[in-house]
Amino acid sequence: MSPSWEYHIYTKILSSVIIAIILILVAHLLKGMVSRHIKEPVRRRSTTRKLYLFFFIVGAILIGSVWAEFIGNLSTIIGLIGAGVAIALKDIFTGIFGWMYLIFVKPFSLGDRIELDGIKGDVVDISIFQVSVLEIGNWTGGDQSTGRVVFLPTSVILTKKAINYTKAFPFIWDEISFLITFESNWRQAAKIFEDILNEHQEKITAEAKRAFHSAEQILGAKYGVLTPAVYFKVTDSGVQLWGRFLVEARKRRTVESELSDRILEAFGREEDISFAYTTYRIVNGEKG
Repeated sequence: MSPSWEYHIYTKILSSVIIAIILILVAHLLKGMVSRHIKEPVRRRSTTRKLYLFFFIVGAILIGSVWAEFIGNLSTIIGLIGAGVAIALKDIFTGIFGWMYLIFVKPFSLGDRIELDGIKGDVVDISIFQVSVLEIGNWTGGDQSTGRVVFLPTSVILTKKAINYTKAFPFIWDEISFLITFESNWRQAAKIFEDILNEHQEKITAEAKRAFHSAEQILGAKYGVLTPAVYFKVTDSGVQLWGRFLVEARKRRTVESELSDRILEAFGREEDISFAYTTYRIVNGEKG
């Protein structure tokens, strides 16, 4: 290798290092500005990640342009090496494609409540190779947090279905039920049940309508009727009343508890409404 060629190589290496240092310094400077001006943690983390992605792409373009003249000469060798590397590092490349899908398609973002590959929870971090989810459910009821952070590979998004509880429309349908005796005034019980659900709905109607309109604009979705309803079912032990209502995804258990408390209190004041439960009768018959 001639001295002029070595000097040429060293110049390109130095140029690449200088570009990288400048971009890193600018990125850290802008990160500080983001931290000072954006106080909400989830939004701040999301903005910072987009900032780093932008500088990574800019750096790749600038450094690639520095070494552009070598690309033609090395294209054949890189192609052969790349084929072998692609096979050996298939999982890594799949993870990168999964991350790109998350970044550009955005099936979910930081802070969304999702279900992915059977894991339910709130998204707390999205990196190139993994999605971090604060788990809910599992052994706990009412979609409450377990306290565990589950790490899912980003490649999962390409092969498994993803369910988003809060994208565009942060409400979900929930149900609670009560079993009353056949002798109870089930029509009166249903009216009391429905009145309590309607009172709950009034508190969130304005917000739900705004979210509903936003979802229609973003997703083109039609959510239909948003009012609560009470349904009946005759069982072996009595009449089952099912109440269906809208609730914010993260307040499901709290709302269920509040509604149950009000319904239990209201039914308790009615003399002709009694809760039913499974009973067993043992009869001793005498042989005549």
